[in-house]
Amino acid sequence: MRPFILKSFNPDILVEMIEMAHMRGIAYLEKEEYEQAEAWVDMYAELGWMEGLDDKGLEVVAEFRFLAQTIRYAIDLMSGRVDALDSYVDFLRENPESSALLSF
Repeated sequence: MRPFILKSFNPDILVEMIEMAHMRGIAYLEKEEYEQAEAWVDMYAELGWMEGLDDKGLEVVAEFRFLAQTIRYAIDLMSGRVDALDSYVDFLRENPESSALLSF
């Protein structure tokens, strides 16, 4: 990776790219193409490697990490991985607002 390219990179474009990956993951989930959905979710699930983020950037990273977790639970459950159910119930107890995110 060449750092000089990243210095001039517009963070808004990066957020748009991440949003696109999120939407593609959901689209594949709705089409029941779970491996493809998982691949797109993996693209934005962990962005903590990004350096030099301000508070807003850190908020965006945390929000996408949370969204990725909700979509992963949907992928797991819709693809028949019932072993994820207990973990999902715990997640809902800790984050009751997230249940609306999984209404596919």
